[in-house]
Amino acid sequence: MQQQMNLPRTLIKNHLKLSRLIGRVAFGFGNETEFIRMPQWLTVSSQDSIPLFRQLFVRQSIRYEAGSNDSYLTLNFHSGAHTLDLKTGFAWKGQAVRSALQPQPEGVEGPYTNDLRWRLWQLYAVPAYRFVYGAWSLTSSAMLEQRQTTYAGHTDRDLQIHPAIRFSYEPSAVFKSSASWKRTIRRGDLDNRLTGYVMKRYNLLTRGTDREERNVSDMLSLDLSVKDLSHFFNLSYMTYFSRYQGNLISAYLIRDFYTFSWLRPFDQRSTYWSHTLSATRLLTRLSLTAGLQIAYARNASTLEQQGTTIDYTDHSFTLSPSLKWNARRNLNFDYVASLSYTGVSIDRSAVDRYIPFLDHRLYTYWGLTPRLSLTTTLQHYYTQAPDISATNLFFADLGLRFSFPHMTVSLDWTNLLNRRTYVVTGYNAINTYTRTDRLRPSEFLISFRFKR
Repeated sequence: MQQQMNLPRTLIKNHLKLSRLIGRVAFGFGNETEFIRMPQWLTVSSQDSIPLFRQLFVRQSIRYEAGSNDSYLTLNFHSGAHTLDLKTGFAWKGQAVRSALQPQPEGVEGPYTNDLRWRLWQLYAVPAYRFVYGAWSLTSSAMLEQRQTTYAGHTDRDLQIHPAIRFSYEPSAVFKSSASWKRTIRRGDLDNRLTGYVMKRYNLLTRGTDREERNVSDMLSLDLSVKDLSHFFNLSYMTYFSRYQGNLISAYLIRDFYTFSWLRPFDQRSTYWSHTLSATRLLTRLSLTAGLQIAYARNASTLEQQGTTIDYTDHSFTLSPSLKWNARRNLNFDYVASLSYTGVSIDRSAVDRYIPFLDHRLYTYWGLTPRLSLTTTLQHYYTQAPDISATNLFFADLGLRFSFPHMTVSLDWTNLLNRRTYVVTGYNAINTYTRTDRLRPSEFLISFRFKR
């Protein structure tokens, strides 16, 4: 089976910005305009009959056009510890799409064509205020927008407010802290309102829904950092929490080797929480910088597959050490690694198994002479999904640099082991998936760089 894509694009952009300072107040005007046209084709061919289509050739055509215009005024006022900013303007955006799939698959209900238009008119204002008092600072903003959207002859109007606030405390270079909160309300555009399936690639067909998407998210974050300047030691901690609520859910149907994906109305709620602890230390006597990062992330959400709604929680533990060693004036080593374990809990049950994934790399620089240097890169991947044999991938690169007064000659040998495929196996919720990428074969490159 062969897949071929044709993706021509016409893009026109304009960006204009003017500003003038009068006393303590800076006034500005801006305009951003964009137009894009993308006629696209995807063709899939085979010497045998393609499953579900019962043909030797399938063609997906899409004609997409979009335009936008944003004209705005800005104001900035600064006095002592106070800073006030204001941006207000009018924006317009439009999208249109036509698509058709020929022939249409059998056994899965369509439709497989689109002829849709979507328009947005937006009047908005974004005031922001910043206050600094000693080691304390406060930054706040709120975006207010009046929206009007038109889709399939139906018009909706809505007023939205997006507040954000951030506190920070930095008494010295030794200790810094900050905390922030932000609420965002997002409305979807035409991309998620396609009522007909579109073949994105040879085994994936997607469509949206005729209902407008509405997502509300709240985000909280906390950052703490400590430095011991006398011992060149840094320690930082960051936690991030987000809560999401939407009115649509992604649903999936797997037929043969095809995945059919669409959106349907559903009161979806999800949460994400992460903790990250990082530390670095410079050992001056050894010319060695050592680092370690420990992270945990928890993502709880809902998906639908084969007509069944599944509540799942994804747990991820990551350990990331790093070493940077200047062994000699002409010999350096740089090692980074990431070891993670991921497990999924379904319907609040215990995690059945954690899946390991290891990615580490060693880079070496060796100055053989003042004019000649050698570099090597060694990289290794490892993972093992349930009921699948372990995957081990090794890569190696080699480089030589010859430096002359007015020229540098580089000899690079990439993919020394001539690895032709890159296979990664992953696991999400209830599915094990394998992705295979074709790689360029082993190559030798000579390059010249001249300087005056």
